[in-house]
Amino acid sequence: RRMARDDDSAAAGEWAWVIRRAPVAPGTCRAVEQCAVSALRSGDSELARWALGRARGDLIAEFPCETTARTAAAILATPLDTRGALAVNTPPIRPESYLSDNWCAVLTAVRAARPELSEVRLKNRLQAASYSPDEINLPPVDGFDDLRWAVRLLGAEPLVVASDRIEEMLGQGRPVLFRDPVRRSWGVVVWAAPKSDAVLWLDYGRWDRDRERPLSQAEVRQLVSSAEPAEQDRGRVRAEVSRLGSMSLLRASLAVDGDWAVAVVPRARDGTFTAPPGAATHGDALALLWQARHAVEKRAYLLGTRLAGRLAAGRPRDEILAIGALGLRSLGPPDPARRPSPDADRAAAGLLRPGGLEGLSPWALREIDEMAARLPAVSCESHREALERLRAWDPDDAGILERLLARAPIEGSGEETVRLALDMTRAKSFSPDSILWALRVIALSKPETPAARGALVALIRHIPILVPDAKGMPGSRANLAPYCAARAALSAGPREAVAWWRRATEIDPKNFPYQRRLAEALAAAGETAEAATARARQQELAGVERCGGGPDEEGATGEEETDDGEGLMTREAQR
Repeated sequence: RRMARDDDSAAAGEWAWVIRRAPVAPGTCRAVEQCAVSALRSGDSELARWALGRARGDLIAEFPCETTARTAAAILATPLDTRGALAVNTPPIRPESYLSDNWCAVLTAVRAARPELSEVRLKNRLQAASYSPDEINLPPVDGFDDLRWAVRLLGAEPLVVASDRIEEMLGQGRPVLFRDPVRRSWGVVVWAAPKSDAVLWLDYGRWDRDRERPLSQAEVRQLVSSAEPAEQDRGRVRAEVSRLGSMSLLRASLAVDGDWAVAVVPRARDGTFTAPPGAATHGDALALLWQARHAVEKRAYLLGTRLAGRLAAGRPRDEILAIGALGLRSLGPPDPARRPSPDADRAAAGLLRPGGLEGLSPWALREIDEMAARLPAVSCESHREALERLRAWDPDDAGILERLLARAPIEGSGEETVRLALDMTRAKSFSPDSILWALRVIALSKPETPAARGALVALIRHIPILVPDAKGMPGSRANLAPYCAARAALSAGPREAVAWWRRATEIDPKNFPYQRRLAEALAAAGETAEAATARARQQELAGVERCGGGPDEEGATGEEETDDGEGLMTREAQR
């Protein structure tokens, strides 16, 4: 409430009260960030420094806070002098059920450029862009081509600015719209301190869209009269979506995909506009680049490569040609009518060579991630490298970590797989399914290492539904196999390990790694006859583990795999 009333000094004190009483809790990362936001805006650099210092290792080990910790480290490396901060009064657009996060950010930038348009009138203009005549159903706003169409529809013009011109635009009283190339989301920069690394921007991805509440009387009057929302409503939205960032990290993120941001200016009725100093008036090449990318995303590979052929030579053009050529191969036998150009074939060949992913944009890396499941030409190593590069930019993305763990080699792996499994469970807030998957992965890696044993103990302690009953077993049968594998890995001796591996194989009898570990435990315990039986059963289940194993697929990624005695059986073979 204090942040919504722009009472930053009091809000910083309230956030500090929260941090002191919950130094390691689910909401601490957000409290650290918001305390620093309020303290920086009020000019209390010491309190901001204290708050940012709370993003420590014990907090990162329990919750997905690595992104917050990176931001804090970058800001703390600067003087944290907020004198002369550049702030732009940007009334944020209130989210609606028909507005995506990206649309909210775009409307906020347009609203700042055209203050004569009320929020209600601005939203009413969206009916012209709707797919449906009965309700507002809007197309997505992803790249610069989508943005230019949407902004021009609302009577404004998007101008391209370089990341080193963001502070210059803020000094002119203009908020800056930018697209995060890794998270594929739009944000609006509204505050920056040139003498420090801190920057504030509006992130509509934080808005709690699951909140259900009745309309207030003021909102009803606004709907009836088409009036502007009350100032306290705007403050509530700004407090909800404000995010603390680092200018250096923001520029580094924008640099991986062309180093561009957007300043929105009003257009006259005749289509003319005035470009501010430091902004490029034409973004035709950038719009063409995104048209080619979107064609490839929609699997119009031939159109995408033809559009990319009109681009200037460079890495963005080559990566579109390469992925378009790979996509054409995935459609089936080559057709002379849709054969890629020789340039596209050469680019595709270079992409699949060792080191070919060096310097690729996040867009290209995500396309490789999407194509790997249906294109045999993309090797497991290339797929894992693409995911690792995405993970380096967004370490708290649960989806990236989950797919990376599914492609990681499990058996025989070491501490890196253990760390990856822990990162995945933390990013998914230690959900039961993620912990059960991590238990299985770590138990099948090198469980004798201290890191693996410590991880197994921590994971079992984190999941409430695995509290054992009087017989030492968890309550649900679906949880038994990974739990038994973890207990076998933590066993004190071979005979105890045999007991737990027997239970695991009884519950999941077609799991090849479990049968193999059972045979090893039986041999270590001196049960030679039963060990031979277990090995024979293991040979019956042997398959090929192509790209690791996911939470539901025990290492199987295809249905045409052969038997070399070392991998996992595919689901089709199991059926």
